[in-house]
Amino acid sequence: MTDFVLVHGAWGGSFAWDRLAADLRAAGHRVLAADLTGLGKRKAEFHPGITLTTHIDDVCAQITEAGFDRFVLVGHSWGGMVITGVATRLGARIDTIVYVDAFLPQDGQSLWDLTGDTNLH
Repeated sequence: MTDFVLVHGAWGGSFAWDRLAADLRAAGHRVLAADLTGLGKRKAEFHPGITLTTHIDDVCAQITEAGFDRFVLVGHSWGGMVITGVATRLGARIDTIVYVDAFLPQDGQSLWDLTGDTNLH
């Protein structure tokens, strides 16, 4: 049995992982599809002060709540930024990190560094 932590992108919610989560659970794995502040199920919590750190904190807290000791960490799109931050905190507990069509920042890079002006057009 493997524990999986799934982190969605910026314009979605944990529901994006419903099918994969169901398949993994059916195979006997435990799955946490994280919910990020201001998005998806937590959209009512939106406020302009949400940062990358907010989302990293969300995922770390949900991992603790789920009781996962070792796990596979998966992120899609914006979730790549989030899982990179989670990995800096919990790296020794992560068996594998999977980036699914996700941003993969280098040390010290922001999303702006990766996208530049392209997100303004």
